[in-house]
Amino acid sequence: MVFYSGHSVGVWYVAEATEGTTPTASPAFLNLAHRADVTLSDEPAPNAVTKSGSVDKTAFGKGVENPRVTMSFTPSQASGEAFIKNYISTDTSFTLLIMIDTGVDVIFARLVGCKVKRMTNSVTLYPDAKPLDVTCEIWGWSIAYVNSGLTTPTFESAPSTIVNWSDITIKKTSTTLTNWWTFEWTLDNQLYRQPDNTGDTSTIQRGIREITGSWSKANETVGQTELDEAKNATAIELHFLIGVDDYDLDGCAYTNVAVTHPLTDLVGTKMDFTVGNLTIS
Repeated sequence: MVFYSGHSVGVWYVAEATEGTTPTASPAFLNLAHRADVTLSDEPAPNAVTKSGSVDKTAFGKGVENPRVTMSFTPSQASGEAFIKNYISTDTSFTLLIMIDTGVDVIFARLVGCKVKRMTNSVTLYPDAKPLDVTCEIWGWSIAYVNSGLTTPTFESAPSTIVNWSDITIKKTSTTLTNWWTFEWTLDNQLYRQPDNTGDTSTIQRGIREITGSWSKANETVGQTELDEAKNATAIELHFLIGVDDYDLDGCAYTNVAVTHPLTDLVGTKMDFTVGNLTIS
């Protein structure tokens, strides 16, 4: 019996040219982050029938395969940062590999046909300065437990950089904000899983997306500007930059504005918003 510690496990990914198929000729897997907290599950939802004249079940019928991954990580400035930009909302699928990269690789799961269902980017400068935290839910076609069939795959080494709070820029329209405290936004893609006649997934289609968020700042004034913007449904344009990658959250409307006056802390303003459209550049 071999026992494994989670800190030994890494997460890699590679783009798929054909949805549901890991590239077989020398695939170059990219390293997502130094550490990733990962939960892998399959929710096939077997069909149960209650036995006539009994309080118990008579049998279970096969459901459909429904593998999902939930994970949180601090991305690197290279491949982790690129993962957010390239896969947060796209029709391009990828393979996700959860593995210990050793002389004889220990593969916990290789998920093919992956697409991001939901991703949250969260960063804090005050009261505690922290690096960017990313949490996401990923849907895949199926789970493999070997890399057989892949010709000389390579695995990028663990990165030497992280996306820190200091690598994040917050803008309102074109003005860089210097008094922000926290910023968090979530993109939720509507996904549709299409099973074939055996219950296996044959494609994952993407529908509409919903984007919501929240940010807070030091209240250098009385907060009237944000309260009026909420009252009048004023269109707000916010930019969330990870390095040079610009996530333009345009046409935002504030759904809630709160001005806090704690006895033992600074006065601040917190704005919840919903996004009209997103452009990534």
